[in-house]
Amino acid sequence: MIDRLPGCSIVAVYESGPTGYSLRHWLEEMDCTAFVTPVSKVPESKGGKQIKTDKRDSLQLARLARADLLDEVHDLGKERYCQRELTRTREQLMQQRSKICSQIKAKLVFHSIETPKGMKSNWSKKYLAWLANDPSGNPQLDVALNVMVGTYRALTTQIKRLDKESEELAKTEEYKDDVELLTTVPQVGVLTAMIFLLELGDISRFDRCEEFSSFLGLVPGEWSTGENRRKTSRVRATSERERRS
Repeated sequence: MIDRLPGCSIVAVYESGPTGYSLRHWLEEMDCTAFVTPVSKVPESKGGKQIKTDKRDSLQLARLARADLLDEVHDLGKERYCQRELTRTREQLMQQRSKICSQIKAKLVFHSIETPKGMKSNWSKKYLAWLANDPSGNPQLDVALNVMVGTYRALTTQIKRLDKESEELAKTEEYKDDVELLTTVPQVGVLTAMIFLLELGDISRFDRCEEFSSFLGLVPGEWSTGENRRKTSRVRATSERERRS
């Protein structure tokens, strides 16, 4: 298409999804203006959800883009997307470890295995050592528990590795000053600061603090007509991850 339209200014747009921004970056390398629009904010075409085809969706996006009626998802850039995998992978491993903890406790309850008196089930070294030291007396059950404790320990090791890498990244010139500023806020540590910076990127793109609060979902929605007013759940343009940080 580009070869068939020499000298023309080409604008490409596609909806956000699991493929990320690789297509956008490739189009930009081909001298096209490209952007990604949030799928949740694309108006439905005529026919609504009853008629949906790729061709109709493409035409709808083209018309909206030409009329400048589409929002753009902020692109963090190739390098930052790779850096962001440190904190996102850490969160995924934390979720897996939490699930393992629940599964181990479920097995202990199901088989009526009680924690020794004076020992708290807080996943301390002492508690893990007890779990790994054949607590049930049944060889098959103890093997199962040993495997799960090994998984817990392996996940913990990898989480610590990711923490160390994030802390090293925070010391670089790109992030050092911003991390120092953010950590002056009570209860904000280096990892929280890095999640904030890697997920949100340049916050100067928000003209007002109200825009930033709305983006994070810190303000309630509203559905009002006439004298009827109803507050709805929080309106957000970002994920739960950024709001928690």
